[in-house]
Parts: sequence; structure tokens; C-alpha cells
Amino acid sequence: PGARKQEVLVYEKEGALTVYTECGSIGEDQMSAVNTLNETMDFAQLSCIDDGAGLKVTMTSEWHGEVDYSALKGQVVKLAHYADDIERQLTGEDNI
Repeated sequence: PGARKQEVLVYEKEGALTVYTECGSIGEDQMSAVNTLNETMDFAQLSCIDDGAGLKVTMTSEWHGEVDYSALKGQVVKLAHYADDIERQLTGEDNI
């Protein structure tokens, strides 16, 4: 009860391991907040995609080269927590 959730996809594409998650939908008036968050992150990239109903915020992180699979789960969980925090900050909701 009261726990938040975050769906995360991990896939390999073109030799890179990619972690993808969504951080909710925002209005255009919140684009500056996304841009500011992007400037402070060095481990992932936020993007805004117009899905016809609004702007969907996504987070993507890529690992190139050798991947330490024993540490991967912890890194993915950290990214999920961070993405969930961004969703809460931008939307106040828990939809993803």
C-alpha cells in the first residue's frame, strides 16, 4: 500500500544496452522543467514526444561496450527510482 511503481524496458540495439522508461505526460508549459532536469543528468537523457494527447516525457540511458551484468539490476533499479521521482515532480502522479 502506498508504494509507487515504474515500468522499465531493457533491450540491446546496435551493440548498446538501452534502458527506457516513461515519466508521464506534461503540458508545454513544463518543457523548461524538463530541459533543466536534462542539464543536471549525466547518466540519462530526457525527451518529450508529442503523442497527440500531450507531451510524453521519456528517459533513456545507454551502455556501450562491456556491461557488468551483475551490477546491471542495481543500476536499472536506480534509474527506475530516479524516473519515478521525475514523474512525481512533473505530474504528481504514478501512471507508468
